[in-house]
Amino acid sequence: MSALGPQTGIGSGTPALLDAFFLSRPRSRPRSFNHLIGVVGRLFEWMVEHDCIDIALLSR
Repeated sequence: MSALGPQTGIGSGTPALLDAFFLSRPRSRPRSFNHLIGVVGRLFEWMVEHDCIDIALLSR
């Protein structure tokens, strides 16, 4: 079990889980934090395009 809770499939994530993930990686500069959000968002877009998950969590 990780600090974010029990291990589950990537498609079972929730916006609260993403919030916990982002909070576990503090950034000192807004640009760095925005880059992290962008990279994670693109990962979810890729997973939707390749049918790994049904909907991108960051688009909710």
